[in-house]
Amino acid sequence: ADRWTNPGDLCVLLRDLKATGQQLKFPMGHLDSPCTMFCLFEPLRGRTAAEWCARRLHSKILPRLAGLESGDHKKLPDVLRLAFEQLDKDLCAEQDPGFTGCSAAVGLVVGQYLAVASVGRFKVLLDSGTRRQLLSPHLPGDPKERDFVLAAGGTVDSVKGRAVVRRKEHDEGGEVLDDEAFLRRVLGAADPFGALAVKGEVSRETLRSQYRRRSLLCHP
Repeated sequence: ADRWTNPGDLCVLLRDLKATGQQLKFPMGHLDSPCTMFCLFEPLRGRTAAEWCARRLHSKILPRLAGLESGDHKKLPDVLRLAFEQLDKDLCAEQDPGFTGCSAAVGLVVGQYLAVASVGRFKVLLDSGTRRQLLSPHLPGDPKERDFVLAAGGTVDSVKGRAVVRRKEHDEGGEVLDDEAFLRRVLGAADPFGALAVKGEVSRETLRSQYRRRSLLCHP
């Protein structure tokens, strides 16, 4: 890993997933050996999100691995995909990442099978004498990636000549707000906190969290 990673990247290696699963009450003795996993995280605008994800990604993968039947290797990619989706939801719900984010890649070996997954800017290569690219970076300027983002309900905008991804913004009733509607709401707010979509007395942490989330719409 030292040869290919940047100094600030975070690496997680679990050499024996079966032993780890046994300790965490997720028995996986029915899976083939070796059973190992390597994860790589690249911080973006700070280390908060990357460190949070590095400590928790295995907790999203192990229960799903334990639920597989012996020899059910075709579901390994789904295990990684669902783990990343759950990790993203939990990050936003449990740990306000502020302006930070991260790219992540994981390689999972079960017996003779290798499953890989990535999010963000990582390119995944397999080097077995001849280097072969398994996964391309997820860049919003790529047409396929743009279509995927739009299909998932996001938007892709151009900021200073670069394509950036934004999540759809919703009002309190769940209605999707486009950029123009959101700006009208901000400019028409009766008080400074009206634009943050908070009601009544709220804690300072809640205000800070809402401010950061709304700020990302204008400062990705």
